[in-house]
Amino acid sequence: MHRACHAPNLRDRPAQRLPLSVIEPAVHRGLGVIAALLGCSCLAALWSMCALFFPGSAPWLAPIVGALLALWLVYIGFGAGWLRALAAGILFVIAVLYAGYMEASANIAAQLGLGLAQGLQRVGPEMAYAWLSARWHAMDVALYLMGLLSAGALGLGMGAGMGRVRQKGSRKR
Repeated sequence: MHRACHAPNLRDRPAQRLPLSVIEPAVHRGLGVIAALLGCSCLAALWSMCALFFPGSAPWLAPIVGALLALWLVYIGFGAGWLRALAAGILFVIAVLYAGYMEASANIAAQLGLGLAQGLQRVGPEMAYAWLSARWHAMDVALYLMGLLSAGALGLGMGAGMGRVRQKGSRKR
């Protein structure tokens, strides 16, 4: 048989690998996004549980959740400056939507005599929006805006040099 008829033998060639300087930043970015989304979903789940036990949608948690999301992004080393502030704001909006959807699904499922899993499957975004918009008041919206501002401001204001101790005698520049 002719050599042209066969596929090239891959064992004859050395393996071509990407240098670690290319792979590591991409892996770190991907893991950072996953860690940020996990933190967001955990806070939103806790928020929705608090909303089931307290009257209203627990909007008083909004500034706390916004601050915790910004601190979480600092802790995992996600970006800096405007990138972190934008990510904290986006994560806060995701947390508000997720917590609201969970709260609306649980309340509607309880009223219909369904389990939570069945309620989550049957309640769509339109029904959850109708439920939440009927329950939100001006103070709730103000607290949600405070939460968004706290997430963005803390995300922007916390620099990479936080926590560093200056040496005695050194001046701040």
